[in-house]
Amino acid sequence: MDNVYKRISRIREKIEEQNFVLIYDFFINHWLAITKDNFNIVLNHLDLVSNNSYCKYVYFIKKYLYKKKQWK
Repeated sequence: MDNVYKRISRIREKIEEQNFVLIYDFFINHWLAITKDNFNIVLNHLDLVSNNSYCKYVYFIKKYLYKKKQWK
């Protein structure tokens, strides 16, 4: 069961990483501020409406700040 959980977690992380890259690239290419309203606009534009939740936004911000620290 532990192996199944690890495999599912890796798949989820891979999908979340792909979504992060798509969303982040859209923010950068369109010079948008990273706000909840802009986040919703990006999700609608990228047809990721099913991900429209505050938790997803917080996850995105958390990942963005983590990556920003890595880039420095």
